[in-house]
Amino acid sequence: MMTVDESVAVAAAPAAVWPILTDPKEVVGCIPGAELLSLEGDSFDVKVTVKFGPMAVSLTGHGTMRVDAATASGLISGDGGDSRGTTRAKGEGSFALAPEQDGSSSRIDIHGTVTMSGPLAGVIERGASVVIARLTRAFAEALAQRVMRDPDGPESTPATTPSN
Repeated sequence: MMTVDESVAVAAAPAAVWPILTDPKEVVGCIPGAELLSLEGDSFDVKVTVKFGPMAVSLTGHGTMRVDAATASGLISGDGGDSRGTTRAKGEGSFALAPEQDGSSSRIDIHGTVTMSGPLAGVIERGASVVIARLTRAFAEALAQRVMRDPDGPESTPATTPSN
């Protein structure tokens, strides 16, 4: 089992980050190698291709995202596998958005677990910490750019935006 414990700094206030962070289409757009295949309510299908040195692994799966605007947090769970059906992944995690002390930037704390099985599991697990750190940095950079490009974020209702 792999554990994910990452903290991401974003140079934008939580009110600007929240609408993007809670929209699966926006989140997937901030992850290198990820492609949103379908989205219905809080459920989505996604394909993720990740490089482990010279090898690329593509997994397709189904996930759900549940958010709590009152606590500026959410839960994500999902499972999927490779195209041959021999390597499987199952994961769950949580995220929490909080203002930094300056009030003009945010921190996203991410915690989760991923369980792999099949012939590629060992390769993925050995390189996971490096890949997770790389993807987290890339996600943070893309999220910050996304917020700067449109500070008001995607269309959202006031009920989905946490107050500072």
